[in-house]
Amino acid sequence: MIIDASGFVGAIKYMTLHKIKDPKTVSLIKYELGNIVWKMQRWGDVKAPKDLLATWLQAVESFEMIEPEYTEVLTIATKTDLSFYDAAYLWLAKQKGEPILTMDKDFEKKWDVIHPKDL
Repeated sequence: MIIDASGFVGAIKYMTLHKIKDPKTVSLIKYELGNIVWKMQRWGDVKAPKDLLATWLQAVESFEMIEPEYTEVLTIATKTDLSFYDAAYLWLAKQKGEPILTMDKDFEKKWDVIHPKDL
């Protein structure tokens, strides 16, 4: 299963992270998770942002981390009107023939998706 940042955070929220089998992602997820923690810190939603980020990064280290083929990602982004970031996850999903665990509605009409609460 391909995991994007929203899918990872959603799986924590819905307590379904343990149900993910053979997780795969792109290295971009680390930056996206950092950005989420940064926003949470700015909004006052987290008291120990460094600890939260360290925990999340440690969790994704167990995922198979795949570096995308960037020119192919650009082609997908152009054809689908997805952001380059989202297109990287779609590229990986197409490479592996697997669904994307996400809460991002932009993927719904472009690929097979699973919402974290449905795991």
